[in-house]
Amino acid sequence: MTSSSFTGDHLPLFQEGKSFFVDVNLLSVEFLREMDFNFGILPWPKLEESDTHYWSNVDAGTNLFFVPITAYANQDLISHILEAMAILGREYVIPAYYDVALKTRDSRDEESADMLDIILANRVFDLGYYNPDFGGAYNSHFSELARGTSDFASWYDSKLKSSTTQKEKVIEKYLSRAGQ
Repeated sequence: MTSSSFTGDHLPLFQEGKSFFVDVNLLSVEFLREMDFNFGILPWPKLEESDTHYWSNVDAGTNLFFVPITAYANQDLISHILEAMAILGREYVIPAYYDVALKTRDSRDEESADMLDIILANRVFDLGYYNPDFGGAYNSHFSELARGTSDFASWYDSKLKSSTTQKEKVIEKYLSRAGQ
């Protein structure tokens, strides 16, 4: 049986003992607490044994604040409050989540706490995954490839020039917004 994170049936398969591994966000670990058997948390494996890090992709989910345009007169106050909330979240909420929820309440072994330290120390943010100008995580190019082209080299060559051009445009946008 195959499963998709889009259909949401991958987690129950693991919880029922029908799968040995499951790839989930750390947020999903809390749903595993009710399982009848033990599990451990592991980072993604290294690509090569000689690699020095266990890279961990940060998923594309995020929390945002929206301030209505009608709040313009209070923008300084609102900015200060939002910044204070972000600082307090970084200093208190995130450590409590990692140290109390993930490492203590939701984990079932001491090794998982060590693995969480490895995961958190090696987080990476893949602009190609997040940015729709790069195609995002589910780019049609990859769907096209998955649908059955058997000649990867030709497919890759046909996409290289337009993808490189698009990448350069996006990087230029980032640099111009950064004032460089």
